[in-house]
Amino acid sequence: MERDAMQFNEIGKPDVQNEPDVQNEIDSLCEKTPGISNRDPSSRPQVRGKFLYLGDEKFWIRGVTYGTFRPDEFGNEFHDRAKVKKDFAQMVECGINSVRTYTRPPRWLLDIAGEYGIFVMADFPFESHVTFLGNSGTLLTELTY
Repeated sequence: MERDAMQFNEIGKPDVQNEPDVQNEIDSLCEKTPGISNRDPSSRPQVRGKFLYLGDEKFWIRGVTYGTFRPDEFGNEFHDRAKVKKDFAQMVECGINSVRTYTRPPRWLLDIAGEYGIFVMADFPFESHVTFLGNSGTLLTELTY
């Protein structure tokens, strides 16, 4: 669609309600991923060749990063369970089936993810360990500690 032909709403954003092609594209991006929320919670993706499978079906990762959030007064980065539930519900609604966290999530977040059929790839903050690559003595200490 050409910019000149596009309609804009009162705040200057494209008005997609009157553009069926754009609205159809948005709707198709936000379809539920079939079968993910109904899966057995103990099932895990398996590698077969260059693909992942969940049971007998190919598993396509539709993921986003989740966090890192500013810690609350107690140092908790994922501090609002109701917000996490709302976020995960909206993610599932739009077809997201996986999230990556950059820090270790609390157990309750993993439980909520399981309720919504979302897989979690938990990472850990590595920035503080990058400098050991420049010093082999530090590397040996880090690996044997």
